[in-house]
Amino acid sequence: MRSKNRSDCFLVYRSASHTYLRLFLLGFPWLCVVLAEYTGFSPFYAVAACMFLVCYPFLVVMCAVLKLDSLGVHLLRPFKSLHIAWEDVRFTGCLTIRYMGSAAPANLRYFSTKPVAASVTGQPHLPQPTGDFLFAMAQPGLEEAIARYHKESFQKM
Repeated sequence: MRSKNRSDCFLVYRSASHTYLRLFLLGFPWLCVVLAEYTGFSPFYAVAACMFLVCYPFLVVMCAVLKLDSLGVHLLRPFKSLHIAWEDVRFTGCLTIRYMGSAAPANLRYFSTKPVAASVTGQPHLPQPTGDFLFAMAQPGLEEAIARYHKESFQKM
């Protein structure tokens, strides 16, 4: 049984292409370290460090997590987390966005304090999460978590 202080977490960017990109960004610096260990060629350590520094900003974005709990919707990422309380969520729904580099359109579940502008759906890339607009790609368990926590927040009022 779950505790009273429970929450559900979902990757913001969850598709096959995002998963492969995350694995590449994490794996390439480690490959350089392994090569340095096995070959004894120490400049590979410097290459690994440089590759990690180059990959890190992309990893921060790619590994962002949307957390749902009884308090609201939270976007968890290093250095800059965002939060929208359930009381402040005025607009929620699903968006289907075709973006460059993807064979299939992205199905997003969003939470917003303001009306979603038409420019969000018309751009050739996925939108940026902000303090007024948070989203996650559709995935198993997301709808159930939204129904559970959103209902709980209204029962407390």
